[in-house]
Amino acid sequence: MQNYFDPNGVVREAGRHLLTGVPTSTWYDLQNAGLAPKPIKIGIRSVGWLVAELLEWREKLKADRDGAAP
Repeated sequence: MQNYFDPNGVVREAGRHLLTGVPTSTWYDLQNAGLAPKPIKIGIRSVGWLVAELLEWREKLKADRDGAAP
């Protein structure tokens, strides 16, 4: 099965986890430290993440690992 995420879309927690591979508790620690994208409110009691921001975050990690400028 192929996972496809619209780069202009929003994902909830399960999609965020698929895109980043980071467990929930670790993700919230990264957000609180200012090291990961924060969620946007998409309902009264629900949040989501912008796919473009998650992809950009992932590419920055890759560039940092490879010693390239972001």
